[in-house]
Amino acid sequence: MKTQAEIIVYNKGIDTKLKYVNVIIPMVFGLSFILLFGYPIAHDIFEFSSSRVDNIIAIFILFLFFLLTIFGWYRDNLQESYLIKIDKEIQLKEFYANYLKPKLNPLEKQRKNILLNIFYIGIGLLAISIISSIFFAPYLKDGESTLPVFLILSVIILLLISSGSISSYKKKFKTEIIRHIVAILDDSLIYYPYKGISYHEFQVTELEEYWRGFDSWSSEDYVEGMLGKTSVKFSEIDAEYHDDEGNSETVFHGLFFIFDFNKAFEGFTVVVPKGNYYWNSGELVKLESPEFEQEFSVYSDNQITARYILSPSLMQRILKFKYQSHRTLYLSFVDGKLYIAISFSKLLFEPRVFSTLLDYEIYRDYFTDMLFAKSIVEELNLNRRIWSKGSPSFDPKVVLRQDDLHGMIEK
Repeated sequence: MKTQAEIIVYNKGIDTKLKYVNVIIPMVFGLSFILLFGYPIAHDIFEFSSSRVDNIIAIFILFLFFLLTIFGWYRDNLQESYLIKIDKEIQLKEFYANYLKPKLNPLEKQRKNILLNIFYIGIGLLAISIISSIFFAPYLKDGESTLPVFLILSVIILLLISSGSISSYKKKFKTEIIRHIVAILDDSLIYYPYKGISYHEFQVTELEEYWRGFDSWSSEDYVEGMLGKTSVKFSEIDAEYHDDEGNSETVFHGLFFIFDFNKAFEGFTVVVPKGNYYWNSGELVKLESPEFEQEFSVYSDNQITARYILSPSLMQRILKFKYQSHRTLYLSFVDGKLYIAISFSKLLFEPRVFSTLLDYEIYRDYFTDMLFAKSIVEELNLNRRIWSKGSPSFDPKVVLRQDDLHGMIEK
């Protein structure tokens, strides 16, 4: 099992490989585009012809597209190969073998039955479409055919018929499998498959300034509870933008966390990936950590409060967590709460339909995804109660005064 330091070194190595791959892919794509469209134009302008040259160019274009596919596959695999430490690896394997697998067997049987039903219904609908097309052929003009229409109707009918059984299968998987994986992470956590964090809860984070442009919000796979002394809730969220032509674009997809932060403060401070962003509120904060500022930009409604929250030790912990998890992070500190959004490219807690469920690595991935909540609490040291936050004898007004904050920072 790798140590935390080894994981960070490993993840940084993958990051270096990705940088090279992300440079090569646009270069190969650009060359393919130039040859694909530029060569025919040059061919007509200069009026040269050679079947051998044409064949070589065609083969070279195919080779470039093949390289694009290979590099794209390699990049996707690199992005999925980042490591995160699982301290309960042995316990998780035993849990899978002794508890999960027996529950998965009937679900696997259900999955196979769903695929068989889809196959048989699809064959039946295809046969009906062909027979119906032949039946209507004499009533049509030459060259006309009703087969495409019947095939489209068949696909729609197949989707409607299969959606019910797939939905039932997914619901059973979440209630019987995901719920127990959450429990092994920490028995104080409770999982709700179809509940989610609301858009109203997200609005207070000020992160919408960074994600501006989305017009739809959906959330599910909600978890809440206590991790040590820290209350936490998180869920998978999806924010999308839809244009006038009906096209959609994912603005953000991933896990969204809400933690009880261990310092009392007023106002907001947001931490976003390094870049040139325009904000309608707040100002850019200058910090004393060049390494942190290489990775993140910080905006706040008060410079003193931002420095009070982002202590040198916390900045170092955030950097460590980023290098270890190697995900895109967005953090927001608002009125004593910490909000963290971590991007993912995949659907996190959905069961497989077209491949087997009986694979331990699937459930290790599920556990790893949810382990982010515990990792955040541990790595950011949230269980350390600063100045007894939350105790009846604590007066938050003392901490919230800017003069006192300024004095704390100077000390």
